[in-house]
Amino acid sequence: MLFDAIVLTGGRSSRLNSVPKSEFVVDDATLLDRTLGAAKNAHRIAVVGLEPLTDLPAGVVLVREEPPFSGPVAAIAAGIAALTASTDDAADGESDAFLVLACDMPHIRHAVPSLLAGLDAAPLVDGAIAIDDGGRRQPLAAVYRTHALIAALEAASGSTQGGGQLAGLAMFRLLDHLTLVDIHVPHDATADVDTWDDAVRLGATPPAPSAESDEGIHHE
Repeated sequence: MLFDAIVLTGGRSSRLNSVPKSEFVVDDATLLDRTLGAAKNAHRIAVVGLEPLTDLPAGVVLVREEPPFSGPVAAIAAGIAALTASTDDAADGESDAFLVLACDMPHIRHAVPSLLAGLDAAPLVDGAIAIDDGGRRQPLAAVYRTHALIAALEAASGSTQGGGQLAGLAMFRLLDHLTLVDIHVPHDATADVDTWDDAVRLGATPPAPSAESDEGIHHE
C-alpha cells in the first residue's frame, strides 16, 4: 500500500510553558525526528507546524496551517494541500492513504505497522485508528484512505486548503461519517508528552536553551 504521511507539530504546548513538543528529546532524538522515523516508509511526508530548530530530512515538506494554531483538522488539510502541490508528475501521483501522526508520542513507531496492516486487511473501511490501553481512540495516530479523508475535509469546508470552517473543528467531528477499524496498539505506543509529568514518565527532556530556541518560545 502506497501511503503519504502528515506529521503535526503546531500545538501551543500551553502546559509545557510553550516549549515546542517537537523539540523534546528522548534517547538523543527529538520527538519530531522519532515521529519522522516512524513514518520513514511513507511515499511523501509533510510536517505541519513551526519550523524546527534543525533541518528536516531531504524531501520532507514543511507547511503551516492557516491561521496558525487553528487545530489538527486545518493542519491535516494544509498537509494534504502541500503534498499535492509538491507532486511533480503522474508517476508521483496520489497515494492510497494518509498516515496522520501527532509529533508528541515517543513510541509511536510501535503502532504504525499495526495501523497500516489493519487498513490493508480491511479494504471496505475508510481508515484504521489506534486504541490505547484505556480504550481511547487516538485520531492523530491513524491511517486514513485518501479518498475518504479528502471527502470528509471537503464536506466540512468545501476545500482542502486548511482555512474557513476547518479552523477549530474537532477531529472526531471530521471523522463522524468515516468507517474506521479499531487497532489495539502496544502499551505506551500512543502515550504523549502533554504535561511535565508526562515528560518525566516518558523520559523526554526539553531542548537545551539557546538564543534561537528562546526566540521561538517567545513567539508561542
